[in-house]
Amino acid sequence: MSITSDHEMYQHIVHDVMKANYELLEAIARNDWVSYEKYVDSTITCFEPEAAGHLIEGTDFHKFYFQQSASSATAKKNKSILASPSHLLPHSETTPSCLNTMARPHVRLLGQHAAVVSYVRLVQFVSENGAVQVKQYEETRIWQNKNMDGWRNVHMHRSQIGTSE
Repeated sequence: MSITSDHEMYQHIVHDVMKANYELLEAIARNDWVSYEKYVDSTITCFEPEAAGHLIEGTDFHKFYFQQSASSATAKKNKSILASPSHLLPHSETTPSCLNTMARPHVRLLGQHAAVVSYVRLVQFVSENGAVQVKQYEETRIWQNKNMDGWRNVHMHRSQIGTSE
């Protein structure tokens, strides 16, 4: 392959991985389990604050949170959009009560079928008392494209790094 072709392939893969990552975060914000399952491998492994230092395997741990949010009246009225380049997601005509932003995302390809995406995720929301708050997380997601079946998140590590009011 020529250098131009390699560069074009690299750009295409990076675009596809970033699009999958944006769409996964949007599915989480919308509490959309069907879309979540499209992007998350059923054997995913995770380290995250809610697991208190334990390695989570599979999607059952997360499904519990989706089910709890679905039954919550607050979750039903909340709408969310992702702050992202316009070519990656459609614009919402509604005013979001929660806004997710990937700050300075970095993609490292591990070949044509695996990638690591690292970023700081900012979650802006209005608390019950009307105060605007921001939660910040350091997130790293490992993506794999098995059998050219689309990108699946196979590992995630998330750490909360503080809040701002």
